[in-house]
Amino acid sequence: MSLSDTEGQDTARLSSGPIVINLSSGSVQVAGKDIDFPKKELDLLVFFLKNPVTLHTRDTILAQVWGPEVFVGSRTIDVHIRKIRAKLGEYASLIETIKGVGYRFRVTE
Repeated sequence: MSLSDTEGQDTARLSSGPIVINLSSGSVQVAGKDIDFPKKELDLLVFFLKNPVTLHTRDTILAQVWGPEVFVGSRTIDVHIRKIRAKLGEYASLIETIKGVGYRFRVTE
């Protein structure tokens, strides 16, 4: 995983394996292919890339991605993750489900 700020440009990139996120524009590439992500899905994917390997409970994800002032059910996360996995295609397994606990993002090279 890498987070870089390209010199001379206002472009910060976050990447892990086949996923590259341009933080300035909010664009996502998976294995070189542009994929559209709505804001919350993008926020969730950025959260996972910035916090890989760590096991995150649904409560932690809700607090970090949605914020303390938002009241949504914990299953909202499951729906968003299902949609993200569909967009990741063959790389869907990068987001691991830990049954009864939460989720973890696997790091690949």
